[in-house]
Amino acid sequence: MTRQRLIAAAMEVVAERGFDEARSEDIVRRAGLTNGALYAHFKNKNELLLAAFAEQTSYLQEVISEVDATGLDEVEKLIRLVQSHPVMPVRESIVGETLARARRDGGIREIWLRQLATIEETYARWIRTGQAKGIVRPEIEPHVAARLISSLGTGYQVLWEISAPAIEEKDWIASLCGVVESFRR
Repeated sequence: MTRQRLIAAAMEVVAERGFDEARSEDIVRRAGLTNGALYAHFKNKNELLLAAFAEQTSYLQEVISEVDATGLDEVEKLIRLVQSHPVMPVRESIVGETLARARRDGGIREIWLRQLATIEETYARWIRTGQAKGIVRPEIEPHVAARLISSLGTGYQVLWEISAPAIEEKDWIASLCGVVESFRR
């Protein structure tokens, strides 16, 4: 429970100020805890950021597992996933912060690349299965299409991080669904 409170508080504080400006004192105050509680669960603020990122990625894995278990065809699974993953600024701030740090930190980069590989392999598997069933166009290269889908989501997060003009969530989701629907045979 204490660990989860710290992670939730870190997500909020990082969303408001960014990782570099988020002070440990602010995080523990937001969580209603002490510095001792923070250091009982995490070695440092960087480890707390990784835990928050892991929570975000586990959330996405849960959504993928739920969608994978449906009886939908593979294109519908991809569409359902897009519709199930609304724009969430607090969570995405953690994603953006870890993405920025991944360039300089090999440990964070490794976590990012593992997560990306897992997600993209699921997308590619759905596309290959859809092709085998005759649902997905045969000229679609599964790993390229999977990278396209993940890049669109990550790109949106990066643009949100730099305060690009907002796009209505419903319009963004409808456009992504249109891209995925274009895979259909």
